[in-house]
Amino acid sequence: MKEKLKELNGMTDDEVVIVLKVLEEPPILRKMGDKQLNVRVKLSTIDIHRTFCKQVLVDSGSSTSCISQNFVKENLIDTH
Repeated sequence: MKEKLKELNGMTDDEVVIVLKVLEEPPILRKMGDKQLNVRVKLSTIDIHRTFCKQVLVDSGSSTSCISQNFVKENLIDTH
């Protein structure tokens, strides 16, 4: 618990707002059409610790990791 409080205290106001929004929303699995499953996730960058809450497509047949190039460009995410 102390580690979680320390993490919250180290966040910017914008990050805290995102966390609160996520906590307000119930975890929803949403089936779209016959073969598409979407779920809300929290994405965090490892370089400058930016956090994004997004709805993502679950693809159990995927053999690689992928992320939308537009999302990366719009949010200036370092991908090295």
